[in-house]
Amino acid sequence: MNRNPTLAKPDLKKVVRAVLAVCEPKAVILFGSHARGDTHRYSDLDLLVIRKEEFKSGESRRKELGRIYRSVSQACAIPKDILLITNKEFLDWRDTTNHMAAVAWKEGRVLYGQV
Repeated sequence: MNRNPTLAKPDLKKVVRAVLAVCEPKAVILFGSHARGDTHRYSDLDLLVIRKEEFKSGESRRKELGRIYRSVSQACAIPKDILLITNKEFLDWRDTTNHMAAVAWKEGRVLYGQV
């Protein structure tokens, strides 16, 4: 029995707007139970944010991810896991067997951008 219905489209739009408020990603992919439609009461929101550019000297993946997480947390109260990778990393890892980029590529739903 599904006790935690999948997020409604307006909520997903809010999540995407929250990501876009703090960064300019190449893509945002929803994956996991919300993408598959088999949520339960303990389901979290799984997002893969794909960055257009490589991280330059002085840029912090951790700080950017923190900004994204805080912004999305204001838009969406359910627990969430957010991954931030570069487009190059995504292309390198999407066809591997043991990486979340591969899971997102295989079962995910693109909410924003193109992959």
